[in-house]
Amino acid sequence: MKGKQPENPGEKTPEKNSFLVSVHRQDHQSWQGSIQWLETGQKVHFRSALEMMTLIDKALNSTAGSEKDTRNWNLDRKRINAV
Repeated sequence: MKGKQPENPGEKTPEKNSFLVSVHRQDHQSWQGSIQWLETGQKVHFRSALEMMTLIDKALNSTAGSEKDTRNWNLDRKRINAV
C-alpha cells in the first residue's frame, strides 16, 4: 500500500510537509533556534516558539504574509547565513 488514495477521483492527495526543528537555547520562557523546511531546503532562524509555529502555519497554508516583526520563508540567503 503506497499511500491513501483520494476518495473522490478529482481530489488531490495532500502534499507531505516535513520540518527539522533545532532548538539552540531557551530564553525568556521560549525557544530560539532554526527550522528547516525539508521539501524546499529553506532554513530560517526563529526567536520564539510562537514565531516557529507561525512559520510552519505559513508554509502549510502557502501564505506569503510579510509581517514586520516575524520571520518568513522569503528571507535572503545572505541574511540567513549571517545570523
